[in-house]
Amino acid sequence: MTTSVPVSRPVGVTLVVILTWISAIVSVAFGIFLILEANNPTVIAELSGKEANVRLVGISSVIIGVLIGLIAMGLAKGSNFLRILVSLLLVLRIIGDVIVLSGAGGRYLGPTLVSIVIALVLLAMLWTSKASAFFKQ
Repeated sequence: MTTSVPVSRPVGVTLVVILTWISAIVSVAFGIFLILEANNPTVIAELSGKEANVRLVGISSVIIGVLIGLIAMGLAKGSNFLRILVSLLLVLRIIGDVIVLSGAGGRYLGPTLVSIVIALVLLAMLWTSKASAFFKQ
């Protein structure tokens, strides 16, 4: 009888999990800020012109942050489904960035290229041989 040795989580996957948690925390914090500042005339003017829209964006940001946190927990536990889901979202992010680059006439070049590079690095960390062994167990 052979027993398989559990594969420990690779450093790259741990880094992805940490970055995912940071994203979740920032999203929740931003959402709470918007909810609390929804009646601030400066915030209203900068974002949409309507208090209800600011509050809705804040609530949405909190919900998205909670979902991102759940994804981080699943990635940490080795959910292959979530690895695939995150990978698809990263590919969509890259496609969106390419669309921005093609239509923005050079504006946003720096931030957009940084976004593309980060997405590619995260994809690479999620699909190394060590990461694949971790997610397949």
